[in-house]
Amino acid sequence: MSIKVSESVVDLDAILNRLGYNDSQINEMMQYDVFLLPNDLESPKSYFVDKSVKVKNEIAKKLRIAVITRQGAKSHYQAQRAAEIVLPVLVFLGWQAFDIGKDILASMIYDMYVRYRYRGRVPNAKLRCVVVDKKRQIRKELEAEGPANDLAKILREFKLAS
Repeated sequence: MSIKVSESVVDLDAILNRLGYNDSQINEMMQYDVFLLPNDLESPKSYFVDKSVKVKNEIAKKLRIAVITRQGAKSHYQAQRAAEIVLPVLVFLGWQAFDIGKDILASMIYDMYVRYRYRGRVPNAKLRCVVVDKKRQIRKELEAEGPANDLAKILREFKLAS
């Protein structure tokens, strides 16, 4: 099991500018709770892991989520190997959104683990989350990878307090 918490260098305004958003669009987007980012911010197309749609739909039940794409580009989804659960890069705008979101992610990872378990496999799960607290100018990043059943349990109990 690998869990790494670090100060993040993610600059949302710079990322959104690079993807073609103007200042007024950026201000509107800051009303969301969560951003789902493409895998490669430098690519001319917006690529997402195949689990992105499911993650977006589950998070949207409790939080306002925006899928960030390069302006004018189409979204593409890349399938991962069957024995892995790779979640998209998520940016949570605030600690409360992260606390709600991590519980949703833990449940999703566990549900996917249960489906694979019946096939006789324990999948590896991987995720990357960033929490941005604009008021206190704090950015924390969480990267986690390991057996899906362990990661789901650890994520539920995880506190990323500043």
